[in-house]
Amino acid sequence: MESLASPSPFAGLADVEMVMGLGDGDGIGNSKVGKKDGKGKVVRVEAKGFILVQSRQSSIWSPISAIIKMGNEDLGHHYHLIGDLPSASKAYSRMREYCTTTSHIGSMLFRNIHVAIDRGDWLGVQSNVQRLRNLQFKPEDEAKNKAKMFAALGLSQLASSAYHSAAINFLSTDPILADNYKEVISANDIAVYGGLCALASMDRADLQTHVLQNKSFRNFLELEPHIRRAISFFCASKFRPCLDILEAYRADYLLDIHLQKHVPVLYSRIRTKAMQQYIIPYSRVMIDTMVKIFSPDQAALIKRDGGTIDLQSPFIVELIDLIQKGTLDARIDVEKGVLVTKQTNTREDVQAAVIQNIKEYVNAAHIQLLRMNILHAGLEVPPVGAEADGGPAVDDGSAKE
Repeated sequence: MESLASPSPFAGLADVEMVMGLGDGDGIGNSKVGKKDGKGKVVRVEAKGFILVQSRQSSIWSPISAIIKMGNEDLGHHYHLIGDLPSASKAYSRMREYCTTTSHIGSMLFRNIHVAIDRGDWLGVQSNVQRLRNLQFKPEDEAKNKAKMFAALGLSQLASSAYHSAAINFLSTDPILADNYKEVISANDIAVYGGLCALASMDRADLQTHVLQNKSFRNFLELEPHIRRAISFFCASKFRPCLDILEAYRADYLLDIHLQKHVPVLYSRIRTKAMQQYIIPYSRVMIDTMVKIFSPDQAALIKRDGGTIDLQSPFIVELIDLIQKGTLDARIDVEKGVLVTKQTNTREDVQAAVIQNIKEYVNAAHIQLLRMNILHAGLEVPPVGAEADGGPAVDDGSAKE
């Protein structure tokens, strides 16, 4: 019985070379771009794609699953390089059937995550990360793979504007990541994304605990010391230096492929949080003082010639907007030029809480005394039959109609 021979992946490629003008038909090893009109690169890419497709088709005849897996992997890598991301995703997904070990499955999922990030398919990123979490990696690979998972999940949550969740994931990323995932995200990016998301979504106590005192994230902050300084200034209530540092790097962040569309929102949230923290200790705040801290370039624009506040100045408009939204619980005294905050009467709150506790205690004591008197007077209704033992009553047929 004759054995079925697998077709060569390069069968017919010599004819393709002649048609494409890659050579003189003497095999793929000697294929050259003969055209010098700027289209040679495109022709070679098409030829490489043809080779990989033919190689994959021929590998299907092979009984060795590793060869089929490698064929799909090479094809997916090629599609990814030329920007055909849907085809790359399909090629990588076909690898799953031929993956025989956990490391193979993990490699396939990480490649799919890379393609999904480039496609902007953030649900696909989260789905693949969840599948990775269900795998049991080797001890020597587990820390590195978990760091990649946290970084990828943080990127997807950043893209979804879930800044607090993104901050938690970036802060949980192990420094072992280093440059092991540089095709997706660098260690410097982890520091910037994690620091800005934390500043925009955490209060000062959480920033101190989860960022500045985080030993693992400290390694990332050392790569971007200005982020650490900005967070330190914010925790120390030195809001002007904090905002100055962030403003100095705004142009750089606007060029970041993942961060650029979130910069206005993040900066606005950080600025609003700074205002909230600034007015907490005071019942009245001079608007002149606030302007010097939060908008020093508008210090000469907030007052009219008569000395009253100009309600049309940008900083006052910003304050009014925050007050109307309920973000700042305060009022503006236009005549005196002060921001009056709403102070709660702590003594009244304590007294109200004590009175409420007393009422609850009196009600509970009344119910207990009532039960004791009922038992003492013998007014309690005893259970009937087997119900006294906690079991269901049984009809023995002795009851008469």
